[in-house]
Amino acid sequence: MNGCGTTFLTIAPDGIALPCHSARELPGLFANRGYVYKTDPVCSKSPDRRVIQNAIDSARESALSTDEQPLIFRNSKNPRAY
Repeated sequence: MNGCGTTFLTIAPDGIALPCHSARELPGLFANRGYVYKTDPVCSKSPDRRVIQNAIDSARESALSTDEQPLIFRNSKNPRAY
């Protein structure tokens, strides 16, 4: 998809444009709905960026506290390393 909403948008029956089919089910990602002048909290320059950063930090801490290994994406530098 090249990142959330960069290639296509899903238009829900109520007219809301969503970056993916399951966007409504993602908790807290679209908290600014209805506030057209508010910056998207995902933007690094948003005054509300701390909300997203806290969620990222919390997810990272809980993921690292288990025995699971982090996902490693293949690229040109490590196409068959894993």
